[in-house]
Amino acid sequence: MDVKKLFTTIAALMFSMLSMAQDKGCWPENYGGVMLQGFYWDSFSDTKWTKLEQQADELAQIFDLIWVPNSGNCGEGKGMGYMPIWWFDHNGTFGTEAELRSMINTFKSKNVGIIEDVVINHKAGVESWCDFAEETRNGHTLVWSLADICRNDEAKDNGYEPTGAEDTGDNFDGTRDLDHTSENVQQNVNWYLDFLLNDLGYAGFRYDMVKGYSGWYTGMYNATAKPQFSVGEYWDNYDNTSAWINKTAEYDYGNGKSAAFDFPLKFSINNVFGNSNWNGLSDKGLVGVEDYRRWSVTFVDNHDTYRDHNRLSSNVLAANALILGLPGTPCIFLTHWKHYKPQLKKMILARKAAGITNQSNTWDWENVTGGRVIETEGTNGRILVICGYVVGNEYLDKHINDYYKLVVSGDAANPNFAFYMSKDLTIPDEFIETEVTDGITIYVDTDPDETNAHLYTWKGSEPLTTAWPGDKVSSFKTKTVKGKTWYYRTYDAITLNAILNNGNNGDGNQTVDIKDLVGDQFFTYTGGGNYQNVTDQYIDYIYQDLPECAVRQEGTYAYFENTGDWDNVYAYAFYKNGEEFVGFTGDWPGEAMEKVGQSANGHDVYLWTATAGSTTPTTIIFNNGNNGKQTEDLEFVNAAYYNVNGPVETITVSTKNARYAQLFNREYTAGGRYTVCLPFSLNEEETESLTGKMYEMSGYMNGFLLFSSVDHVEAFKPYIFIADETGRPFYKFAKKGMEKGEAQTVTVGDFSFIGSDDNQTVMSNNATTCYDYNNNAFAEIGTETGMGILPYRAYFTKNASSSATLKGILFDYEGVATSINPLKEGYGQMSKVEGQKDGWYMLDGRKLQGNPNAKGVYIYNGRKAVIK
Repeated sequence: MDVKKLFTTIAALMFSMLSMAQDKGCWPENYGGVMLQGFYWDSFSDTKWTKLEQQADELAQIFDLIWVPNSGNCGEGKGMGYMPIWWFDHNGTFGTEAELRSMINTFKSKNVGIIEDVVINHKAGVESWCDFAEETRNGHTLVWSLADICRNDEAKDNGYEPTGAEDTGDNFDGTRDLDHTSENVQQNVNWYLDFLLNDLGYAGFRYDMVKGYSGWYTGMYNATAKPQFSVGEYWDNYDNTSAWINKTAEYDYGNGKSAAFDFPLKFSINNVFGNSNWNGLSDKGLVGVEDYRRWSVTFVDNHDTYRDHNRLSSNVLAANALILGLPGTPCIFLTHWKHYKPQLKKMILARKAAGITNQSNTWDWENVTGGRVIETEGTNGRILVICGYVVGNEYLDKHINDYYKLVVSGDAANPNFAFYMSKDLTIPDEFIETEVTDGITIYVDTDPDETNAHLYTWKGSEPLTTAWPGDKVSSFKTKTVKGKTWYYRTYDAITLNAILNNGNNGDGNQTVDIKDLVGDQFFTYTGGGNYQNVTDQYIDYIYQDLPECAVRQEGTYAYFENTGDWDNVYAYAFYKNGEEFVGFTGDWPGEAMEKVGQSANGHDVYLWTATAGSTTPTTIIFNNGNNGKQTEDLEFVNAAYYNVNGPVETITVSTKNARYAQLFNREYTAGGRYTVCLPFSLNEEETESLTGKMYEMSGYMNGFLLFSSVDHVEAFKPYIFIADETGRPFYKFAKKGMEKGEAQTVTVGDFSFIGSDDNQTVMSNNATTCYDYNNNAFAEIGTETGMGILPYRAYFTKNASSSATLKGILFDYEGVATSINPLKEGYGQMSKVEGQKDGWYMLDGRKLQGNPNAKGVYIYNGRKAVIK
């Protein structure tokens, strides 16, 4: 007997068993949490640390982890953190270090972990390519040299001599690739990760661009830092992504093993839900394989995929239903959360009620046509998801009727999914209802006792109500308009479709589909299919003419018109927390209100503003101090205008502006380019919410007008809007009301871009040549007949004596050009610049030797690119 061979075999077996026993890894077993990606690209104002912290109470009810952008200081200007400069300085784009710590601690106190976006594949210099920042924190000093940069980095061709090892992964040419075989790099990374976890308080890491270095090093860093959560961005197919996960487990018996974002599933989602190819769901990526479910972080979109051609553009809510019904750890994209909050809340809470974890058993139904049926078993119950249009399956129908109840489904016009949970499970109702303050308000005049009226609504392919027959009208709030009591509810939509019906009382007891509603609507409903749209008779009584001093504010506020001629005016506001009344304004009589002007009939108008960041009150009482005069307990409505009799109206838009608002019922076609000149400003969050991009004229170069994307919009300034989706993107802002001002002119050299705030006729003359620009084309405006320019649009002029040429417009879209648009009738987009096929070129055609070394506009491989 070969004893030595036997001993070797036993030792190897024991080592293998020990490795398996200690394969804890850096993502918990049987984890039932759900993660939120708490940002999108350029979400600077929307996802500041302070703003996230203000949402902690709501988010902590639903999510267990929140992934945030890299919090490090990345130099001057705004950046998302993917070109890191400092590792220990966390006064960054999204807030100060103090604000960051406060946000992390607030969520930690509510059992929510914050996941840091860790970028260690590459590093940027402070002022040049390789002058990495030397930093000291907690007794550790980060020092660097050219030996820490991969020897095959682009620095070698640009005056530097990096002496590190060859890159162990894919190259990144934006900044310098770190050599992770370097002991100095490893030490610096370990200090950095320890600082993130044990000083700042992060719960774990999302590693950026892990394809840039071997997964073995991710495992090594994790084994040293010991984060509870680690997930890598390995953007590749199943074989390569699973191989990367395995590679992270090779160090220290697998204690540093990392999860990965399930890009293989994302590819299937785009194929299945983007093309309604339901059979494609047989490929579920990592989460579809039992050995990798624990390590799968599923998602529909993220900040990168959402802004390029990888975005899912259809059946979005249905795709989110899929990942919430599967094992793995779902990660919900912030934009989807904002768009579909009520539905996502219900599905997440149902998932948690069922006890679905990242290792739950799941199976597909066989012999189903028209879609896919997936069932997943949790510790407390089951979730069943139907994707597609499964009909006529009697066994499935019976199975659902016997064991399940509906949580969320597609609408009647597009029943593209349904999400069910076990009948004996419940969802806390108080977590579901979300107050909508903007959007479309539907008013219904009906006798609910006689009609049992319900309102079913949807937009596009997504439902605004959870299931047929919709919202019961008697559950709506009520309001008196023009002497009549109306039931009303506000829906988060720019345009929607509706059906009024008698509930589930048989066929024929519903109206036709009332489609493409824009703006607030009034309906009378007497049951069955009998309804009448009476918006024209009542809309002007909603948009009342309020005093000019009553203008929209930021935050929480209210106006009060002193129609009682009180000597003093105070506001006493509070909300009820259980049995306790929590005041906002101190003891009675509250805070003295600020006089801001007078109404048309001479009454003084006062303003009360709540402290920034405080919870919104539920009740407000206006009074004259301790002299016995006061209103009743009034429901607090943010931005409302009150008098002694109660609320008059929310600060929305005057009657005149309501008529102007119809101008925003203009449909913009996906891919089209349109001039706009809005009579109101849009902040960064509002600009980001547009289904497209706004561009301002910023320069002229070699025959091309240069337009740059903006993150906010000024009132009455001319812009070009490029639509990503077909729709009416500006209508939802019509209620902001018109600001005071005149249309602006932006001039660059011999060219001017002129806004329009009223109907006007323009024509070319001896001084200027005028151009209209619409849907990707210029048209010269004649010298005799001219052309009518509608309000809130814009046109171009050129000095008639100028010899400057106008070849077209160059657009910058997030640093990458969309196309070159030539000034020739009949031409569309030019996707290539002729004669500039390979490498980098100046706009005048000169070819560069190597990469650009300065900021500016270039042509790269035939397409325009902007180096910032």
